[in-house]
Amino acid sequence: METKANEMFYKYAKLYYDNDFHTSVYFFDTDTNGFGSCWLVKKTREDKAAGIDEGQWDAVHLVTTTIDSQNKVKYRLNTTIFLFVKSTNNAHGALDCGGQVLKVREDYQPMDPKQNP
Repeated sequence: METKANEMFYKYAKLYYDNDFHTSVYFFDTDTNGFGSCWLVKKTREDKAAGIDEGQWDAVHLVTTTIDSQNKVKYRLNTTIFLFVKSTNNAHGALDCGGQVLKVREDYQPMDPKQNP
């Protein structure tokens, strides 16, 4: 599953990020009745003509899946985006800017026994 996820996520990132990016997907066991996965993207950019000395975009998507005693599945998505830009040009001088955004979403879905092996 991890190999297929890496192939699929790379194809998605190629459409969205174009060039100069790296992706990785990892799956792991949890202490609860479920599993987790981590979807990573790193995009770098340098464009001296545009005044961008260095730019980085790091996206970390952490998904955990837990099945409770009533056969409901809890999905939790934590997404964190880190952005850093270092720029120098004659119009504004030197600029180092960075930040992060964190979003969390949870959803419960009934488990369909017909789709379980």
